[in-house]
Amino acid sequence: MKLGDGYRTVTYLTGNLPPLRGRLEEGLWSRTSSVREPIDPSVTRALVTVQGDWSWAGAFYGELWEEAWTARSGDLDRAVSDVSRRVPDAAGRARELTKWVRTAIRPLAIRDSDLPVRPLPASQVLMEKAAGSRDKSCLLISALRSAGIQADPVLVRERPDTVLARIASLSQLDRFIVRARLADGTELWLDPIDTRDPLPAGKALLLVGSRDPWEIRQKAGLIDFPGLPAPPED
Repeated sequence: MKLGDGYRTVTYLTGNLPPLRGRLEEGLWSRTSSVREPIDPSVTRALVTVQGDWSWAGAFYGELWEEAWTARSGDLDRAVSDVSRRVPDAAGRARELTKWVRTAIRPLAIRDSDLPVRPLPASQVLMEKAAGSRDKSCLLISALRSAGIQADPVLVRERPDTVLARIASLSQLDRFIVRARLADGTELWLDPIDTRDPLPAGKALLLVGSRDPWEIRQKAGLIDFPGLPAPPED
């Protein structure tokens, strides 16, 4: 096949492969079997990607999506102002805004890979009061930035096995959370979905927008993710 930057050859090899069990599920980034167990010996998978590398993916999707978190509304700014008055310190403010997004926006039981390529604007998410993890993350980023806190979307893996760093494919990752960076360099990993399941440590994809600070734009791509423990029982 011929692309704009020259020629690339894609070779598919087949052999004595066992049949793929389960119904195929069509998504934005992939076509996968409904069989979810990665160590099932009866399932053979081939992972194909057209993304050059992880840095390209982080910059491409970040620039494509940054309009979502810059599209604020008066209602959003008023909610952020209310939290900022009540919570003076930045870390507490970030956690309080995360709680606000969790309770104000009902989570939709839909995978991010099944959503359209462009997220909804933050103002529309707030108006509709329901969204998936990607759109809730964009809303939280918008709220945090309105409160003076640098925040960026991060695509993490929920599955317990590791990401293959040599293959740049979003199909290896599952859902979005938010990384916030305070003025003193402290990093906060914030989950806009109120789930009781922990997120395993590993690799994650950092997305950056074209208007982000230069030092952050340089770090677009695969980063270390420390994981998130399960929240304490109420």
